[in-house]
Amino acid sequence: MHPWLKWLIWINPVQYAFEGLMANEFHNFDIKCEPPYVVPAGPNASPSHQSCAFQGSTPDSLVVSGSDYIKAAFTYSRSHLWRNLGIIIAWFLFFVFLTMLGMEIQKPNGGGSSVTVFKRGEAPKAVEEAIKSSRPPADLESAEKDGPDSGMHDDRSGKKVEDIAKNTSIFTWQNVSYTIPYKGGQRKLLQNVNGYVKPGRLTALMGASGAG
Repeated sequence: MHPWLKWLIWINPVQYAFEGLMANEFHNFDIKCEPPYVVPAGPNASPSHQSCAFQGSTPDSLVVSGSDYIKAAFTYSRSHLWRNLGIIIAWFLFFVFLTMLGMEIQKPNGGGSSVTVFKRGEAPKAVEEAIKSSRPPADLESAEKDGPDSGMHDDRSGKKVEDIAKNTSIFTWQNVSYTIPYKGGQRKLLQNVNGYVKPGRLTALMGASGAG
């Protein structure tokens, strides 16, 4: 990492969590040196005058304290454990606040093919006016209902086209089961499912998670 990017580590919550984990795991943990990390090495070398060849070692000792190792290698300290926990909690609350603020300012269902549902009485005036203007007058509705051509209407070419038939029946089912072959046996995805579908609604009948 370039030196001028060092400041990124202080705004990275993962760094504080990793330091806390390292400090907790290496606390009261002694690392025993083994060749080839023992110096000087040789058949006539005395263990009382040998040392370890990595960070945190002390002269004339073949054991390195875990706390000394992470402090020399990563500048990590167990004294920062509770400080790091507080920083992580503060970052979490800050991110939650940013998410709440973003959801209020940037409406996620503002466009595209998504459907926006407004609270009662809080729909924009433009939406309410568009809904009112799209409804035919009451007398026109009654005239079309009682007239001889109630099932017909004119398109732009002037031809009579049949209207889509309205269905007021409710579709219901009981004890629906569905079994598929699976690894030489069978697996039941649906078992005695009951339900109903109102007219004009699209309903998906699905199995459990992973059923496909």
